[in-house]
Amino acid sequence: MVSRWTLFPSLSTIATPIKTWISYLKLSSKVSIRLLVESDAHTSVKWRNDPSIWLLTGSAPTRLITLDDELAWIRTVIADQSGRRFAIEVDHQYVGNTYLTNIHDARAEFHIFIGDKSVLGRGVAKEATRLVLNFARTDLALEMIELSVNPSHVVAVGLYRSLGFVPTSTVDGVLAMAVDVRKLPDQ
Repeated sequence: MVSRWTLFPSLSTIATPIKTWISYLKLSSKVSIRLLVESDAHTSVKWRNDPSIWLLTGSAPTRLITLDDELAWIRTVIADQSGRRFAIEVDHQYVGNTYLTNIHDARAEFHIFIGDKSVLGRGVAKEATRLVLNFARTDLALEMIELSVNPSHVVAVGLYRSLGFVPTSTVDGVLAMAVDVRKLPDQ
């Protein structure tokens, strides 16, 4: 006699892909950016002290970052009028940061990192980058956005290329890329 359980796949083999699929749908439709605020320091200080986050960035803290250090940094960058610092949220949960720095002459430098590893690979960085590029074009009237990336970080390079960034140079092992946001499709 065949057991009734052999006729149907186990619930866990069905539930896991469905759960992942639902999670992806929520992530792809609920990414937002907002201005960085002081209270973000309580979360971001943990990311700054996680060496795995900085593996491919080329810039990592050289010492333990304290909450006071992080609060001081956030206060400084919030006050800096030559940049805009944003928190990335997924379903209203703070998951990373993205910045436009050195804003001048219709140009800016772009930076991004995802601190919450549970959202990696789910399109969060791509959507947050789209939101920042749109903000740069529509709210700041910027024309050119530049970035620097470790060329061995193939996922990041691919993401930037997919959003219109093109390589402009390689100096000291760092790939420079840029995009003319005026040429991007409306978001």
